[in-house]
Amino acid sequence: MPIQLDTRPKSWTKPSLEENDPIINQFPFFIRDKVDEKTLKMCSVIRWFIIKEVIPKEAKYYDHGTTTAERNCIVQNLKDKAQHEYYIGHMIYGTRSKYAHDNDDLFINDYNTNTNGNPSSDTAEFNGKQPYSDSSFASTYAFKKPVFKLSPLEYGVLLQIMGVSLLSFQVIPIVNLQNKDFNSCTSINNMCAVNLIYRHGTKEQIEKYLCSDNFYNFKFLISEENCNSSDYLNTQFNIKLKKKELVLSGNKWFIPDVFNNNVQTGVTNNSTGFDTNQCKNNVHASNENGVNNTKNCWLLFGVTENTKDTSIHSKHSIVLLDEEMVHRDNLQIFQLFHDDVLNSSYYHLKFDKVSIPFDEKMTLLSTRGNGNNLLIEKTNLSKIYNSLLIIGLTQECVNRAISSSEDKIKITNKNTKLVKSDYFKNTLAEHKIDLENCKNSCYNALLKYQDFGRTNDCKMEVAMCKYMTPLKCCKIIDWCVQVHGGSSYLSCNSKLFQSYDYVRKFRVDEQPDEFLLSSIGKYEINHANKMFKTLKDLNFTDSFKK
Repeated sequence: MPIQLDTRPKSWTKPSLEENDPIINQFPFFIRDKVDEKTLKMCSVIRWFIIKEVIPKEAKYYDHGTTTAERNCIVQNLKDKAQHEYYIGHMIYGTRSKYAHDNDDLFINDYNTNTNGNPSSDTAEFNGKQPYSDSSFASTYAFKKPVFKLSPLEYGVLLQIMGVSLLSFQVIPIVNLQNKDFNSCTSINNMCAVNLIYRHGTKEQIEKYLCSDNFYNFKFLISEENCNSSDYLNTQFNIKLKKKELVLSGNKWFIPDVFNNNVQTGVTNNSTGFDTNQCKNNVHASNENGVNNTKNCWLLFGVTENTKDTSIHSKHSIVLLDEEMVHRDNLQIFQLFHDDVLNSSYYHLKFDKVSIPFDEKMTLLSTRGNGNNLLIEKTNLSKIYNSLLIIGLTQECVNRAISSSEDKIKITNKNTKLVKSDYFKNTLAEHKIDLENCKNSCYNALLKYQDFGRTNDCKMEVAMCKYMTPLKCCKIIDWCVQVHGGSSYLSCNSKLFQSYDYVRKFRVDEQPDEFLLSSIGKYEINHANKMFKTLKDLNFTDSFKK
């Protein structure tokens, strides 16, 4: 009998995570050709970095016995690893550069303008292509700094991958808007603000906030103490125009991180105490000489049209306000509380007739009375992004529940592990279906927004996403806690409660479920009535008769 030679390679290695579970499997099939290959490679590296480096540090970071200095040390060590061992900062910048031309200058072509010579989202056309495509644009404006490097869809993909760990948002610089500086990072609010300014801002606003050497952190000042952000039409904050200045009066409540990160600012921690040495420990952007050039810009939402004849939907405007423009004499700032999970502080701001200079081309975003439409667009986009984030967070909780079930024995049959029981498998399958439906709904809304450029064109998709995602994710995470049982109270599993708390807060900030369901039903009724009317005009009404 002939000798059987071993044809296997002599140097066999275990398959990598990417080989066993390709990153593309994390996303719905219908968006796979919409995401750039470089972005997928970057997501693969980020996923491995989070699994190997970030998640093992979470238990120590969120432990109540860990001091602030120890937490800062953990964050700094992870930042160093991300930059020097995984090269994540350079990868993100390189991925974003694919939308730029000529040394990272972005040239925006064939951008129609309105009658005032300002960019108009209603008349913007790009020769049949979206502003996020790789094609070059002919030039109405030539900007010397990059504006967009990731499309809204690619940003959503990143958020889903990073949502696995809330700590990752403190150590990975997602969508850096400022040159090659690794330390800068951008929040969801920043991304939404950039979209609004890019689509609705004047040429001067775009050049200042998106294309200058300064890195701007955008803060939305919307909610009030007796009026949350989902009930913004009832806001009482007043903005009066007097000659060449705006006078601001009112309160803004529960505003996260309103300060410039590098400025020591006097903050009232409670009604009696005053701390002049408080400053945040975040890392900020620097220019080539090492000088900090991070600035804050507040997007202030308030009432500008007080006439009785004005519709409630046309009374509000958004003001772009640089932090250094505000005189602190008539501004009181109270710190409400500090969130250890997100390393964020929340504030209460009291404006007592604060005056700021008014510039027709710089102060107001879009036109007077258009604040409602701008805020709807911002809110819808941020809710989609947050939904994708909590989907990633929920998937990690499900993975932990599966791992925990491997060690648990069924009560009814002590010879069978929980993971092998039919009940566990059926419940897990139901939750997986819910999670996939939420994911499909979010990406469907995001893709439609990217194609049409306005969230008004995908209102039903956004409403479905806002209603279904936090509701289902809360239910799934609650089941994961139940699977862990008493071990969920251990510090190593504290992430389960933190995840539930984060998702529940997201649901609290949203409009009531009944309102969202009513909006979806109203949209469906209007759509059906239009179809009935069309069929009636064409004399095709017999099919609807009983």
